[in-house]
Amino acid sequence: MRGLVGVVGVVIGFVWVCWSLVLGEDVNRSDVETGSMTENEEEVVSMWGADVGSDEGWSEAVCAVQQEEGGSGSREFLAMLYQAVVVDPTEGILVEDREPTSLFMLEELEGLPDSERPEIHSHGGSCEDREKMDAVRRMAKWAWDGYREYAFGSDELAPLSRRGVEGFGGCTGVMILDSLDTLFLLDLMEDFNEAKDWVNRSLDFACLKGDVSVFETTIRSFGGLLSSYYLTGETIFLRKSEELANFLIAAFGSSEDGRWLLPVQSCPLGSRHCRFPVLATNLAEVGSLTVEWRAFSRISNLTTAEVGRRAAEYIVRLLISALPRDRLPANDIIYQKDHYTFSGHASVSARADSFYEYLLKVYLQGGRGKNEMVYFEAFRKEMNLMILNNVVGDDQLPYRLTHFPVPLNTKDQHMDHLACFTAGILALGAFAKGTDLSFGEKKQWLLTAERLSESCFKMYLHSPSKLASEISFVNSAGVFQSHNGLYIHRPEAVEAFFYMWRLTKNVKYREWAWFLFEAIENQTRLDSGGYAGIEDVADMNLTKADCMSTFFMAETIKYLYLTFCNDSVVDLNQWVFNTEGHPVQVDPVLAHSFSIP
Repeated sequence: MRGLVGVVGVVIGFVWVCWSLVLGEDVNRSDVETGSMTENEEEVVSMWGADVGSDEGWSEAVCAVQQEEGGSGSREFLAMLYQAVVVDPTEGILVEDREPTSLFMLEELEGLPDSERPEIHSHGGSCEDREKMDAVRRMAKWAWDGYREYAFGSDELAPLSRRGVEGFGGCTGVMILDSLDTLFLLDLMEDFNEAKDWVNRSLDFACLKGDVSVFETTIRSFGGLLSSYYLTGETIFLRKSEELANFLIAAFGSSEDGRWLLPVQSCPLGSRHCRFPVLATNLAEVGSLTVEWRAFSRISNLTTAEVGRRAAEYIVRLLISALPRDRLPANDIIYQKDHYTFSGHASVSARADSFYEYLLKVYLQGGRGKNEMVYFEAFRKEMNLMILNNVVGDDQLPYRLTHFPVPLNTKDQHMDHLACFTAGILALGAFAKGTDLSFGEKKQWLLTAERLSESCFKMYLHSPSKLASEISFVNSAGVFQSHNGLYIHRPEAVEAFFYMWRLTKNVKYREWAWFLFEAIENQTRLDSGGYAGIEDVADMNLTKADCMSTFFMAETIKYLYLTFCNDSVVDLNQWVFNTEGHPVQVDPVLAHSFSIP
């Protein structure tokens, strides 16, 4: 009888842990220490092979419950996941009075058929896959060593010609600034310290030459320095952030009546002589400066910090007020007759992508205040319009995000690799606390995120080289084919897999990330050091391209590594990534504005 009671207790304890996760309650090791956890509940933890006396053991136990034994991501767990999404964790009540049992009737999200799945075996019980983490670390080390040997201090590496390339004004070592937090997170401390010493001794933004992209400098250099300060607390990174801010602020101009003008796309930042008004720009470059300036304003007392934050936020709110009601805006912005108009086609890809990303991330970064809610409501409207007008696909053909030409109102069959990031932000948005998203919206966002993620994986799977090109199109058989054959280590697909893994714990996302890792390692690694692009992924001659972009270190490698880490490494409840993959902390007061099971 005692054995039967024990089994029942274990089952009850298991349910308690699951529902604590589902309802968004914090299940902490402190519950064990304070005695609030019952013996049965402790037995649940022990069942998963965890030492409840250690933080690592407790984390492993909770993680095992999240994944289920073997990391299967089964129908039952997915149903619980959806339950977590529609439950308001702060109140413990169902949104719109929906019956929770209806969630168990949802169609199970499925990956590829077994015949198409790569032969990859994940480690079930633990969130951490040390073997794969070490493999990604070796990739980072090889990439960094190639840059260090042939191009240290340059903006980027040309790995075939073994030389440095100056693509962002020269002299500021953008590869170093973009790689700092990756080196730190991957515990490549010798390389991190060498990079930090270079920042301290050699970095001088006054040497910037010619027109420099404000957007790229903000997301790569500014974002990299800010993230490094948030992660390490070392003042050299704050000091250099402040130095750079004094140059970047020149990109914001004001009119005679004191209103902020759209920031310039590029200008001679070294001399701070920027020309206004801006005659042509795009959504991404003027609407994706908020996360960095908000993060900077929290850590710096410079007047520049507050001025930059206000300017960046004003511009985005101006854009929000001008958005069309029934469709996404065109990507380009043209100045005509004293006012700006949207022009061209609408997409969530190049020239627009990070504008939509930052609508959500400002909300996650700052919390549920009235000001931030303006951003989230704009994000909500644009995502619903995107799903309505720009998402194409059905049970026969893969889902894809297309351009929506204006005013032709026709869709094409192409999808940019850049657009893969939308899977991640749709899932992030569905899990955000403090919103009034309906059950139907959350369900639609998650299903769309799932199907777009699968399409992004198929871009790689269907490619002869197992690498995806910049642009793919779907043929009548539902197969992705290369449209623009170039491959340059883009991060957006693995970024989507990272978020989907963290949010759903479906092991297929780790499998897909590992598939990408192996393709990159097998096809682009150079014996001489570093990794090269591929000119045409459909040509099995695999002619190498002489480029290794900074986002390979900043994003692709980082997201690969984090996909195999414990969730506590850059906890999504506490950190938000800028569009270049640099994490900055959310406001500590509003650190629970996000809910992850």
